Amino acid sequence: MIKLKTPKIIKDLLKNKEYSTPIKIFFATKTFEEGYDTFENNFNTTILNPITIHGKVTEVAPEKLYFKTYGKGVTNAVEIITFDKYKNYFVNANKIEINDVEYAVWRDAGGQVGIIKRSFGLIRVTLARK
Repeated sequence: MIKLKTPKIIKDLLKNKEYSTPIKIFFATKTFEEGYDTFENNFNTTILNPITIHGKVTEVAPEKLYFKTYGKGVTNAVEIITFDKYKNYFVNANKIEINDVEYAVWRDAGGQVGIIKRSFGLIRVTLARK
């Protein structure tokens, strides 16, 4: 498979703050208390500081979600176009916020999150509102 180089204009548009939207991606770490028991699995999850990336965010109509088979028919979904180097961020995130609205993450979504690889080193991520 030939890897196409991302054109300079696409890179500039995704990095420009006028045309792109900041996306806050939160990761978490597990903290174990003194009386931790492996059978009970009693640990606390601590949310870390966010990593902010930029991407082109658009609202998606429920009809479009149904026909594209991104998942179940949900409302208030968004489509993000960003660089493919951020794919692992979306897969491993514990919390995703766009404009102070929280969206479902990969591990908790149950089919409501889709990540599709596009040409020019980009990905299309579809997120449903929690």
